[in-house]
Amino acid sequence: MKFAASLAALALATGIAFAEPPTPPPPAPQGAEPQTLLPALIEHSRSTARLENGRLTGAGADLLRTLGAESQFVAIGEEHGNAGVAQFAEAYWRDLNAIGFNYAAIEVDPWVAEAMERELRAGDSAAWAGFIEPRGGAVVAPFFSWDAEAQLADTIVDTSRARRAPALWGWIKSFWAPRPGFCRRSQTTHAMRKLAPWRRSL
Repeated sequence: MKFAASLAALALATGIAFAEPPTPPPPAPQGAEPQTLLPALIEHSRSTARLENGRLTGAGADLLRTLGAESQFVAIGEEHGNAGVAQFAEAYWRDLNAIGFNYAAIEVDPWVAEAMERELRAGDSAAWAGFIEPRGGAVVAPFFSWDAEAQLADTIVDTSRARRAPALWGWIKSFWAPRPGFCRRSQTTHAMRKLAPWRRSL
């Protein structure tokens, strides 16, 4: 099972280009202070890629595909509120999915992930937006109420070949609306009482 949060034989069939395996950095000079090593490591490791028409291109993209093909898990760090990160993740997901990745762990709780996948399978990102809008929108589904992130989730669900397990795995704490019994103390607050109908509908 491969996760993206995430083969060469398939490259010919999919048209995906791979790079040569990355070369290790040169050995550090004897006696070098640790704080002086990072700039040289960054210089050695960096590569250039472009996002064009929803796909990654360039030597950096080839390198990412090579590294992904050697991995069971792929983690993508992100900055909230930057649509470019979600667009990059969507493009990289298409490459990873083509070489066997079918599951994605995303920054929502398990109940939001379940509801999102259900709505996306029944419709698309617009259907998901219509589902959460009367239930609190960004309050109850942070991050994936944004267009780029919702489109990323829609692409994952649409392209995943997962059938017996969900494609989207919610892995973090519940932000505002835990299911009954999940966090009893939070449910006694005024905010949780207001969101009780949403919890039941989810």
